[in-house]
Amino acid sequence: RAVSSEGTTASGASDSVKKLLAMSNDDLQRALASGNIPKDLSNSDMLALQTRMNQISQMNQLMTQMISAMHDMHMAVARNIHA
Repeated sequence: RAVSSEGTTASGASDSVKKLLAMSNDDLQRALASGNIPKDLSNSDMLALQTRMNQISQMNQLMTQMISAMHDMHMAVARNIHA
């Protein structure tokens, strides 16, 4: 793979951002919350991190909605039994 003088690979993301993106969701969120991110991020690096954070957020919303739907179904069954 070709690396430019700024440490950016041919695919556009720097090596330090690729390491961040390779982290688990929990580790990535901890790193970002603690401010443990490289200082030399390009616009494409920031977009890659934002995209990853959006994916994590969407997954959390999906799981929350699924759990809520399951709870509602269980409550409906309980209400029908008592009726």
